[in-house]
Amino acid sequence: MTEYRPNPVDTDDVELTPELLQLTEQIAENVHEVWAVGRMKEGWTYGQVKDADKKQTPWLVPYGDLPESEKDYDRNTALATLKLIVKLGYEIRPAAERVTRAARDEAAKDDQSKTYGEFKAKDLAVVYYSFEGSTEAVAKMIREKTGADLVKLMPETEPPRTGFGKFFYGGKSVILKERTRIRKLMVDLNDYKAVIVASPVWAGSCPPAVEAFLERRRMEDKDVYIIACSGSGKGEKAIRRISEGLKGNRIMSAMNLASPAKSPAETEQLINGLLRDIKDTSLSKD
Repeated sequence: MTEYRPNPVDTDDVELTPELLQLTEQIAENVHEVWAVGRMKEGWTYGQVKDADKKQTPWLVPYGDLPESEKDYDRNTALATLKLIVKLGYEIRPAAERVTRAARDEAAKDDQSKTYGEFKAKDLAVVYYSFEGSTEAVAKMIREKTGADLVKLMPETEPPRTGFGKFFYGGKSVILKERTRIRKLMVDLNDYKAVIVASPVWAGSCPPAVEAFLERRRMEDKDVYIIACSGSGKGEKAIRRISEGLKGNRIMSAMNLASPAKSPAETEQLINGLLRDIKDTSLSKD
């Protein structure tokens, strides 16, 4: 038998977008789940130490309970898979965004006032959490106009999205100051010239996922622009909390958006003004 020499496809030249990097964590969790199902089918159970004879392993636990060193095995598998897909010439996009580049370029030509070609790679990142989609729609509007990288905050355990629990959870989690863990961010926000932090307003303040982001203070000495999305447009408390949580950065401006999904024209006008401010201040420093 000849000696086996692994020869994986070289993907060192592949650079994944921040959104695909964020997808890495979800794929890594599923890799772990698939592995766990396979182990259980083979008769393995949980044990504090690995014992092949007894078929016991300490890693038969939820992905969130794994140490970072074990999560990295699954992340590396996920990263390698995503890079291979891109290397082979494929694109990965959310189903709702399967718009051809040609169509997007044509739309930009039709209304140059709504696009901002002055933005370049690594100029702008939008960090956001969205529960019902309103804040995400604002983030995607900004990306359409600037090409900004979107960095979505994703809780390791999603809150209830239907029934009474959906409405009860938001207020309770803020009032009781409940904490959650968010999935690892796969981008370095310090690489960007400016960062927008967009958050829904829950019980007058920030949801737990945004609190988790603030507690880790993932960036320093950045120009930060804050957007608070709510039904009433009263997001002052949330804005103050985000500002306090991002000490060490420059809070350039803050904006309240009232029901942005219900008033798209007004929202777009406000976003256009924000982008002009970013271009004229944060991007004019070089």
